[in-house]
Amino acid sequence: MKPPRALSSLVLPVLLMVLVAGLGQAQGPEGGTASAPAEPSAPLSDAFTYQGQLKQGGAPVNGTCDFQFSLWDSEAGGTQLGDTLTRNAVAVTNGQFTVQVGFFHSAFDGSARWLGIAVRCPAGSGGFTDLSPRQPLTATPYALSLKPGALIRGNIDGYPFGVLAVENTFPHGYVNGIVARGHAPKSSAINGSSMYGYGGWFSADAGIALAVHGPTFMGGRNPQQIAMLRWYEVNNAGNSIPVGLYPDQMVFDGVHLWVASYGTNTVWKIRASDGQVISYYPAGTHPSALAFDGMYIWAPGKDNSNVVKLRASNGATVATICCTPPGAHWGVAFDGENIWVTNTDVNSVTKIRAADNTIVGTYPTGERPIGVAYAEGHIWVANSTSGTVSKLRVSDGTTVGTYPTGAGAHGVAFDGAHIWVTNSLAATVTKLLARNGSLVETFSVGPFPFFLVFDGYYIWITHRVEPGKIRRIAAWGSAPSVFNTGRNPYGIAFDGANIWVADNGDHVVSKH
Repeated sequence: MKPPRALSSLVLPVLLMVLVAGLGQAQGPEGGTASAPAEPSAPLSDAFTYQGQLKQGGAPVNGTCDFQFSLWDSEAGGTQLGDTLTRNAVAVTNGQFTVQVGFFHSAFDGSARWLGIAVRCPAGSGGFTDLSPRQPLTATPYALSLKPGALIRGNIDGYPFGVLAVENTFPHGYVNGIVARGHAPKSSAINGSSMYGYGGWFSADAGIALAVHGPTFMGGRNPQQIAMLRWYEVNNAGNSIPVGLYPDQMVFDGVHLWVASYGTNTVWKIRASDGQVISYYPAGTHPSALAFDGMYIWAPGKDNSNVVKLRASNGATVATICCTPPGAHWGVAFDGENIWVTNTDVNSVTKIRAADNTIVGTYPTGERPIGVAYAEGHIWVANSTSGTVSKLRVSDGTTVGTYPTGAGAHGVAFDGAHIWVTNSLAATVTKLLARNGSLVETFSVGPFPFFLVFDGYYIWITHRVEPGKIRRIAAWGSAPSVFNTGRNPYGIAFDGANIWVADNGDHVVSKH
């Protein structure tokens, strides 16, 4: 007996037809109101009906035959998707046969698919013979609206139903109605927009309407955006977290707060979302200032010539850069390519290329430089003894201007348009125009203003006094507001929701 061959075949995609029928019901008649979808009964299986015609020697086959079906991603060769399905003792009448074939639904992702068929007649008579060619699985016209890249459009009137409604009625466990995933670096798994109303709307009868997991809630953050976030766990945690002796300055890396512990020669890593201390890591002798370059934490020491570079992901020391001028290093900043370290005892600032740890140069400043900040292609350095702030060009370290601020110039911050400098001995804060260094305003703020930070709306200032104080000034220049904190506050940082203060005299960082 010659092997039979399939001359024609027809796929009836029952699953897709049912989905299309459901969409048709939701759309309703022209200008009509959508009716509610019916309550689901038994779930639809993955099976579809396959009908074919089998002939031998040009004559239709009659009898019973065994069939094997396999799913492929190519008409010839290629990769088989899933298991081979066997259907035994299938009745064939005048060459016509009908079987139910089911492959896992995820195999049908919009890509072309072919059905491989093997047969043996009569049933149980020996080996299977592959029929050629494989049969393409084609879609009914309306099912094409469900393939990737397709557009489903409708004119639906009636809350809460839409052009496409999805409901998962499974009553237990963690289940999803819609699952979406993007793979490109700037892709959106789900992108919602509206010409007039809401781009997205989330609600819950019980539980959580919207849960977001990841290092950040939104990309491309600016200070105003991240200042709107509220982190529940840390807002309900205690207001202070013990760290090593004499916490000094701090930096936020987008997820964690890093604290320089001057007294224990370490830096501490604290998860800002819940206040959990992750660990602490060695960082040379008496680390005081910290900077983050997007991947690494930089920690210059007070009493040596080294700068320690730690990997932010795990705190491992990846380099110890030698040698900056000896003595105290009270300030450090990142300009997008280089790390700048103030050399307080020798009246200079050192530039280190972050990519390869090369010391590019050391440049003169005023007397006893402390705080440092980057703004619009320039490095600004507060000179404590001089009572000035120096503006250096990033490209070559040239001083392009020196501007008076007040006695004991200490900390520096940039608000996007202005440079702010604390004057610890004058009990003032100076606001300068970053473009040309011209004086905008000087604020009386109380004794010993030390370091400061900008949160997108306010300038926050620590005062190194007992009991400790922090002050807040709106960036446009409102009267200062005062808040209590621990003893002798030094460093200050903003995490997008809270202000964190290093209470040096209490050996803690406090949340405000």
